[in-house]
Amino acid sequence: MQIRLTKFLWPGEESPGSIEAAWIPLSLINSMPYALPPQAVPIDVLDCAQGLQAVETLSQMGRKASLVKIPVPCEDGAEYRLWDVPAFLYRLPLPSQNEQALCLGCGSGREAIFLASLGWKVTAVDHLPEAIEIAKKLESLYSVPPIQWLVKDSLQALGEGPPQYQLVTSLMHFQPQMLSLLNRHLPYSAEALIETWSEERQIRTGSPKSKSHILTQALVMSCPDLEFDYWEEQDRAYAVIRRRSPRYEEGGEMRFENRKVEI
Repeated sequence: MQIRLTKFLWPGEESPGSIEAAWIPLSLINSMPYALPPQAVPIDVLDCAQGLQAVETLSQMGRKASLVKIPVPCEDGAEYRLWDVPAFLYRLPLPSQNEQALCLGCGSGREAIFLASLGWKVTAVDHLPEAIEIAKKLESLYSVPPIQWLVKDSLQALGEGPPQYQLVTSLMHFQPQMLSLLNRHLPYSAEALIETWSEERQIRTGSPKSKSHILTQALVMSCPDLEFDYWEEQDRAYAVIRRRSPRYEEGGEMRFENRKVEI
């Protein structure tokens, strides 16, 4: 079951059960900022035994928080979160049994946990051991299918073995080497969600400073078997990458559909 988004925080030491609230025990709030919403978003703390102290803790962290009444209980046993994921992940169809997703540079594990809650069989990698430990800590707050967490370089993980992943995410600094690996390993039915920047966006915003993190037109044209859709979401930008579907003309020659490039 998908972990739903909410504005309510339950700071009790035990799960809130059927209450619509994200559960972060008071003892963990200070050490789990990655389980909170963006800095500018106020947090409604439910009025329980630990509520007032939770508001004080959040205030000390520079967060705006207030005490509110406990909402009406829900009956479907859903779990809730304060953090969000890119809108593209909401639009994904539910996976069929055993469809696999690979989360590169998984960081705090938000996207991996969200995908696991949808039914994806998730492998999440990060080259930092401390990032994997943080992700496991966040995972422990939810009842999601087991995630395979690996300390590994993202490019190495993407380049290993035959194509098996129906979804690849990389919500970190774009690395041009990813395109050649996706060109070799991304199945026809799969999609990759890559956080990146366009040349136009760099000119407009001055970010990023390093051109090595930009998805340039030259890089796009160097991968003729892939198609790219590009869009911005709040202060972040993404490219969805797919392999162009082949079709066969009379005479058996393989040809490709026209590529759509929005860069």
